Amino acid sequence: AIFCGVYCLFGIPLMAVTLGLFARVLVEDFMVEEELAAISKPLTREEYLFASKSLCSTDSAIHLSDYIVLQLMRQGKLSMESFEYIKREYQVIDSGQRWFLKINVD
Repeated sequence: AIFCGVYCLFGIPLMAVTLGLFARVLVEDFMVEEELAAISKPLTREEYLFASKSLCSTDSAIHLSDYIVLQLMRQGKLSMESFEYIKREYQVIDSGQRWFLKINVD
């Protein structure tokens, strides 16, 4: 009876923790593979036109900021609504519309 009690008290939770850690390792590896596959996928014409017109820069080229935002959207980590909200917040902070932020450190 003591063995059964000790097993139930420690063995079952220990097994659950071990299975949880093992599952986390498997899921992390899968997520890394999925992210790398999405990043290495070539840009389509539609994505290029979208990134060059709708994202960060105002010219027709894709800058690093455009590419990063596009990759986050391709991975599903950033929605267009979230991007527009972040862009509006940036415009509030950048009241002079210089398109860069500078901190004065005295």
